[in-house]
Formats: sequence, C-alpha cells, structure tokens
Amino acid sequence: MLGSIDKGLLVTEAMGMHTANPISGEFSIGVSGLWVEGGKALFPIKEAVISGSLLDFFGKVEAVGDDIRFYGSIGSPCLLFSETDISA
Repeated sequence: MLGSIDKGLLVTEAMGMHTANPISGEFSIGVSGLWVEGGKALFPIKEAVISGSLLDFFGKVEAVGDDIRFYGSIGSPCLLFSETDISA
C-alpha cells in the first residue's frame, strides 16, 4: 500500500481518539508518522494533527490491508485514506 502513495503521511501513532464527539463525529487527534512521497518514506513527522468528521473520514477509505494487528482485544488492518486535513 505504501508504494501507491504519491504524497501523504503514514500514521504510526495516534493520540486522543477518545476525544471524538460522539454526537457530531467531529474529531481532532495528534499523530506521528512518516512523510511519504513517491511511495517512499522520507522523514519522520511528530506532533501533526488530523481533524474532521468520522463519517466523512471513513468515507475516504481507498484501500484496506490484509495485515490486521491487535492492540489488546481491538484489531485493525492498515487503511489508506484519500485527501485528509493534516496540520503540522
């Protein structure tokens, strides 16, 4: 999936997802990861913010990986999203 990213952020850590508004679905979370261009990870990114609406966000899923990983009892595969609001 990484090879298909022209320009974007590979998120390796998300902080504060529990702060999403359960009524509106609006969220703003801190993320860290790697900046990707031409399918290659170029440099680390720390203290960036991704924000938006959960319904809109999950409507932007372009690909789902086959690499499910578990964190305790919760698991998720890699997800590739189209354009998303990122502030650094």
